[in-house]
Amino acid sequence: MATPNPGFFERQAHARRNTGLLVVLFLTAVTLITLAVCLVGYTVTRSESSNLPFHYWLLSSHGLITSGGVIALIGIGSLIRWAALAGGGSKVAEMVGARPIEPDTRDPEERTLRNIVEEMAIASGVPVPSLYVMDNETGINAFVAGYTPGEAVMVVTHGALTQLSRDELQGVVGHEFSHILNGDMRINVRLIALLAGILMIGQIGHFLLRAGFYSGGRHRSRDGRAQAAIGLVGLALMVIGYVGVFFGRLIQSAVSRQREMLADASAVQFTRNPEGIGGALFKIGVKGGYLDTTSHASDMNHMCFTESARMKFASLLASHPPIDERIQAIQPGLMARLKSRLRDTQPAHATRAATSQPSATRGGAISASSGAISASSEAISAFSEAVSAPSRGTRATPAASVSARVGKVSDQTEAYATRLLADLPATFRTLLYTRAGAIQLCYGLLVHETTDAERHTRLAGLNQHGLLGANPELLDKLLPTIDRLGADIRFPALELAMPALRKLDPDERASLLDNVRLLIHAD
Repeated sequence: MATPNPGFFERQAHARRNTGLLVVLFLTAVTLITLAVCLVGYTVTRSESSNLPFHYWLLSSHGLITSGGVIALIGIGSLIRWAALAGGGSKVAEMVGARPIEPDTRDPEERTLRNIVEEMAIASGVPVPSLYVMDNETGINAFVAGYTPGEAVMVVTHGALTQLSRDELQGVVGHEFSHILNGDMRINVRLIALLAGILMIGQIGHFLLRAGFYSGGRHRSRDGRAQAAIGLVGLALMVIGYVGVFFGRLIQSAVSRQREMLADASAVQFTRNPEGIGGALFKIGVKGGYLDTTSHASDMNHMCFTESARMKFASLLASHPPIDERIQAIQPGLMARLKSRLRDTQPAHATRAATSQPSATRGGAISASSGAISASSEAISAFSEAVSAPSRGTRATPAASVSARVGKVSDQTEAYATRLLADLPATFRTLLYTRAGAIQLCYGLLVHETTDAERHTRLAGLNQHGLLGANPELLDKLLPTIDRLGADIRFPALELAMPALRKLDPDERASLLDNVRLLIHAD
């Protein structure tokens, strides 16, 4: 009897368990590296320790100093790398040359991306991430960066914006939102930091090796034995460090592959459309997703939607499962259907060329089939919406229940987000994308239930410096919508305003918080 395929939630639970085991393996590798360095120290100091057995030597002063020093070095190297990576996703986006997408962009493709991201953010109850685009990258790829959901940024390539249908782009966005909601960004930072700490052992060994040989060459007659010992210790540390880094990368890649499978399953759960993300992966398999214009492609490999750089030992160090395997895991038989559509929409010789050429050179093979894939995806999406969307007379989900659903996306929350965004006037939504409008929104949410006289009195007591003062003209444009939608608009409006609020400098943020506290205490 055939074993039934596990559902999305079962696959997510399985991936989480496997990831936990792999993290334990990573920490075990660090422990083994520490013991290996201690063994080197034991060999060097054995005569001074009266030939103690190794397990007794570990508890001696030499052993404790050596193991403590190794742990301290790994910790220092990890902290330095962690501090650089945890500073904010915008630094990573700028590092790869990405351009911020303005909230009020008029570019239709960027507008589509922003609409999808805002819908997903409102449906999941998390702040809208800042958006960036890599204008010079024609491959199809994307990634999220940042240590916490509140500072997350989402970066997409120009190829993803121009070559994917809306459903396919929604699948990619759902995949990246999974990384935000499941804490993958934090896991990535921690694993990279641990690797940096292990690498420091190898770098110190390399330094000692060079120092030993250099000093030994000039002062061989003075103390050649001591210099040779330094060189040998350096060689041993270098080998231990770099071998540790290699195996650490193996574990990091295994962790990344598990998280990618989890994110694929979550994307289907979020969008209820397996052909969206499946179609995006299929196009990447045909057209490629490598980042060709940035020197940081290999550094970003484990963070991207698909492989961003050509890797040596790809079968061992690949940060993503093979595309065929990912599509098959999303929905059994989906790969065959996508290939069939490609054959149906391409001449026979073109189909053979598309399936036989390397992915980086299959530029136009799938373009004619994208319409069929998109049409099917749109049909499935429309069917899902028709089944799950409440009637127009149904009241929107109360904002009070949003906090209980943070990080969860369902048909109901997706329909709620879509309906809410459609109900927002264009002027109201545009104001939320500006710093001035976002600030006035914070004030408006706190005073919209007061009388005109009370409102005037409370707003007059605020810090009126620059953008932070009450702006009656902007408030008059915001308050009618706030009054009409009431509690339903509070959290979603703040989520939409988060990209603009992030642009405030520290002093402006502090002053805004002071003004908000004044309005709260005045209530």
